[in-house]
Amino acid sequence: MSAKEQLFSVYQKFYAQRHVLTEMPPLSMDLSTFTPETFDYATARSEVATLVSRLMGVRDIDKVELKNALDLIEKHYTSQPFWKNLILDYLSFTNKEEAEEAFNRVAKAKQRAETVLREIQQQEVNEKATIQAYAEPVKAQKFAINAEKMMQNYLNMCRKDAKKAWEILTTNPGWFSPIITTDSSGNTVLTAEQATEENKKIGKFLKGLSI
Repeated sequence: MSAKEQLFSVYQKFYAQRHVLTEMPPLSMDLSTFTPETFDYATARSEVATLVSRLMGVRDIDKVELKNALDLIEKHYTSQPFWKNLILDYLSFTNKEEAEEAFNRVAKAKQRAETVLREIQQQEVNEKATIQAYAEPVKAQKFAINAEKMMQNYLNMCRKDAKKAWEILTTNPGWFSPIITTDSSGNTVLTAEQATEENKKIGKFLKGLSI
């Protein structure tokens, strides 16, 4: 039984005894027109909490520790099993309500975490696609630069300042990945002047690249 169903059951029992609760705050809902699915949960909860508080002689039963509440029940209602059981039903409901709320908080936190994870994963997919979309044409031109590294570093900077990152990419791409001036054996393949020219060519090519 859910907390909502438990509350409805407790309300029903109080409602059935309304004729003997004449000195208590009245119950506002006519249960002949409500079901566990349609009754006003907030109203029922408030009204029942008020009645139980009055029966227990406390200001607010929901603020009384369970142990103390049980002690009060034993003190005042040991010889009145109906009211004792009804108050215990209410305490059972509050425990169930608290457990459900905790469960729902965990479920919502898990859902948020899963949503964030999916967004991160999609962002990574999009980032890889962007890197390849720009890197492949650069590699096809056989430019002397590590195109993937250039684009990865460009995207990293984009997160902080997209406008500045694009300006650098299209004017000085070597800032994101140095122009390759030597081969794997350490032999010079581009002079300093050629590297500067290569850097300009790459920037111009990227600026005109339509992706």
